[in-house]
Amino acid sequence: MRAVCAGLLIFFIATMVSGFVSAESTRQWDVSFQVQSGQNGYWVSPEPLDPGYLRYYLRTDLHTVVEMWAIIWIVVNEGDDTGFSETWGPIPPAGRVITQEHIEADVDGIFIALDMTTWVDGDYFLHVDIENFTATTPMRVTATGTARVLETDTVYGDLVADDWLDGQDVLLYAHVLAGNETTPALWLADMDSDGYLHSRDLVLIQNFVVGNAVTAYVDWIF
Repeated sequence: MRAVCAGLLIFFIATMVSGFVSAESTRQWDVSFQVQSGQNGYWVSPEPLDPGYLRYYLRTDLHTVVEMWAIIWIVVNEGDDTGFSETWGPIPPAGRVITQEHIEADVDGIFIALDMTTWVDGDYFLHVDIENFTATTPMRVTATGTARVLETDTVYGDLVADDWLDGQDVLLYAHVLAGNETTPALWLADMDSDGYLHSRDLVLIQNFVVGNAVTAYVDWIF
């Protein structure tokens, strides 16, 4: 507990000196791709990321249409989805995989499976790859929307000010919620972006630290 308190003190000193000023930039791009079963689909950002920031937060807002081929393309499912992920910086020249997912779904009795990878290449362009798309009948997926990236030197939830999220932050956050520590700055600790500090913020950090979530910072928008 002494080490955690020391970390909190360092955090408050650092933010007082800096005046809560943190370097960051934002990017937003249109996303549009279509892929059929048996084929691959790819999207690449029109400009590269800046590789030198401490953290990169990614938000995607997509409208997805799933169609089945039966002489003509027939819509069998349609909806909106928002996804959040993050990765640390600096990004190395070799690039980095941000997320890898194997997705399986049953759409009105039709089994669909695909692999989706979000990654940054060696020139720092952001990629979304759809590969190994299989279905029990010919299917087509069309997705349109936006991708947003927050490039920042702020690591949200980093209450001990060591530029990382780990068990020390989980412990300190638990003590804050119990009233045993001074409440940290809302902009740093509000992990679900609802304007309050509560147990859901702690759960988000916990899930990220133990590897059960791809990000601890959600529902943000710029």
